[in-house]
Amino acid sequence: MTLAGDGPVTYYVKITNTGQVPLSNVIVDDPVLTAKGCPGLPLTVSLPGGVLATNDSVTVTLCTIDVTCAETPLNNTITVSATPAPVTINSCLPVDVNGVPVRATHTCSARVECQAPVTCRVTGGGVLTPGIVDQSCIPVETTIIPFIVNGLTVRQITHGGQLGAPFSHMDCGDKLGNPCIRGEWQHTRHYEGKGNPRDVIDMNFHSANPKGAYDSLMCACLGCCDPETGAFILPTVGPLIHKFALCNPDDHKVCGPQPRPSPANAIIFSGIARVTSTDDSNANVRTAEYVVFRVYIEDRSEPGGFHPKGAVEPSDIYCFQAWKTGILVQKKPNYGNVATALRTAVAQANCDFLGELESDLTGNKIGSLPSPTVTFTVGGQQVTATADIQDCGPLDRGNHQIHPSTSATCTEPAP
Repeated sequence: MTLAGDGPVTYYVKITNTGQVPLSNVIVDDPVLTAKGCPGLPLTVSLPGGVLATNDSVTVTLCTIDVTCAETPLNNTITVSATPAPVTINSCLPVDVNGVPVRATHTCSARVECQAPVTCRVTGGGVLTPGIVDQSCIPVETTIIPFIVNGLTVRQITHGGQLGAPFSHMDCGDKLGNPCIRGEWQHTRHYEGKGNPRDVIDMNFHSANPKGAYDSLMCACLGCCDPETGAFILPTVGPLIHKFALCNPDDHKVCGPQPRPSPANAIIFSGIARVTSTDDSNANVRTAEYVVFRVYIEDRSEPGGFHPKGAVEPSDIYCFQAWKTGILVQKKPNYGNVATALRTAVAQANCDFLGELESDLTGNKIGSLPSPTVTFTVGGQQVTATADIQDCGPLDRGNHQIHPSTSATCTEPAP
């Protein structure tokens, strides 16, 4: 188990009778936990009918203790012992030379370590093209919604920038418009037709007149599936080097983020952005409004894109989703008043989504994308909102690189 800092740890033990006879008088003991103040050890396990039948299991909660990072790594070994139970009145049970019934014993070990939360930043960009499908445990198909706008068909999606420099404070929506998340990102929808019509979405929190603000940022180290065998490759975290632990240190070409050393291969962030849309009825007329956006990226094989020669599946994944607010862009925006309930819901959903992917060791969810639907409460009423723009899929061309966070520190301005 890995802790992000000092905190409580609950110890459990699952006992399974894999033998051919029932067991009784099951006792659990652990001197390390006893020394840490875990009460009631050794513990005689309460069993229905007094026995643990063959192939039956019982899970016992031992205790919850406070663990500090200063005392980690904390190793402990639990010993479980039991006596074979008679099957019939005349059953014979094994005894030692003193006539004492022989006890079966088994041990299992656990380890608690401390590791600073994963922080990261991302650079790069690329192109999404309709029709591209790539394999990342499950098929990842390019989705472009809406595909036709005012009679114009999307030709391709371009995007790029950097997020997390100089500051990349991890946040799940606790602080909307977090000044300690910085970056600039642009997402552009290119349409077929003369004049290269396009929609441009700007997310810039570096300029003197920012075009948006960031509400959430989270990174994770994910596993993936072998493109040849389909077998799930569990994520691994290497030893602490240069203030960060390397994600998947033995994998340079499949699960990422190598060859650029990084503690994560997935990043998700959200906030408020400005979209300038093409109006097909008059190419010179453009409207700009605020949208709540989300970007999700997986840094997989190199060079990252599906199309380039030498690309190795799975390719990098990029997903952009945006919810229109109907609020027109202002010269002096006050982002604190723009769609706060929706922004909070998206930010929390981001962390929930990435946390579930990171903790899922079966591989069933790797390759899935964030749900475009979020639910939140406004004025006591529950509201469900689906993203108006959904441009997601494997990169056709381009590359994303996830990096360790910079060493710069952020001091929030006084309110």
